[in-house]
Amino acid sequence: MTDLPVVSGNKIRFVVPTTIAPRYNPSVGSISAPAGTEAQYVQSVSYTIDFRCQIDKLNEQIKGVSSSSHPIKIQFNENAYEITFAQDNTFMDRDIIVDIELSTRTNTILAIEKNNQNQLALMVSFTPTSDDCRKVLNTMEKINHVNNEFIFIIDCSGSMQDENKIDLARQAMILFLKSLPVNCQFNII
Repeated sequence: MTDLPVVSGNKIRFVVPTTIAPRYNPSVGSISAPAGTEAQYVQSVSYTIDFRCQIDKLNEQIKGVSSSSHPIKIQFNENAYEITFAQDNTFMDRDIIVDIELSTRTNTILAIEKNNQNQLALMVSFTPTSDDCRKVLNTMEKINHVNNEFIFIIDCSGSMQDENKIDLARQAMILFLKSLPVNCQFNII
């Protein structure tokens, strides 16, 4: 599970990558083909893809569904929208993009998924609005105590090896830490 990126206003985007390209391989220390094959980047392939996507209805919050990448067919039932390709034999020559326009976008999202073995996955996402931040700051100013927390995420994978990237990240980290306000908290991941 992951948050879908906001494209504009109340429109969120679901993307399924379908083009085949080499990826960074930490054991090699550079870009290489997947699974040690000799495959090069492929712009077009002879095989096709079938696509089926289900979007659960959220109290009539979904205003529309569209795709800028492929012609799609949308079927409605009482619980969900079923999205499929409008044509057969769709080639894997570009990513599949599905845009979902919401009538209103809330800043708190809760997603729960349960499988056949009664295992549960849960995701909660909260994106504060400027009004939320203003309210918190006003409340904190009234009690004269503002406690900020900063979280730094640093990539330490093999892709940071070349061109002195780790050292540059370390120098940037030192600058950020020296710039933090007094009495704040921070985490480095």
